[in-house]
Amino acid sequence: MKFKSPQVETELRSVTTLLQDMAEQCDTFSQMIAKKEITVTRVLEFIPNDSGVHEARRAFDVRDEFEGVRTYTDEEAQMIVDHMNLAYPRNDGKPTALHHSFEGGPLHIHVQIAASTLAYEPELNTAIPNKSMR
Repeated sequence: MKFKSPQVETELRSVTTLLQDMAEQCDTFSQMIAKKEITVTRVLEFIPNDSGVHEARRAFDVRDEFEGVRTYTDEEAQMIVDHMNLAYPRNDGKPTALHHSFEGGPLHIHVQIAASTLAYEPELNTAIPNKSMR
């Protein structure tokens, strides 16, 4: 796994283990299908008009375009996104990963975790008895 800067590497190492594991999984899969290490370009950096998910320590971005040159083919990028969504499914209707350009910026793969771990634990509500059932 590569990083845009030492600061970005430090930021990734400071977030939740789940997000770090997702970055490792993304890198492993990228190496399998595209023979390329991922380059993490953003973890905590503030960008005006975004959702705030990065500042909330819940997302990272992977470079797919730099100065007009693509890292992945469309098919490779889609395979990585599909893999991440399959490996880390959410039950809230939102994807874990997507391939996009934010406000005309470079293409990248955006990976984020849900604000609530309940999005990953669909059985949690049924596994814990209700007070009225005790």
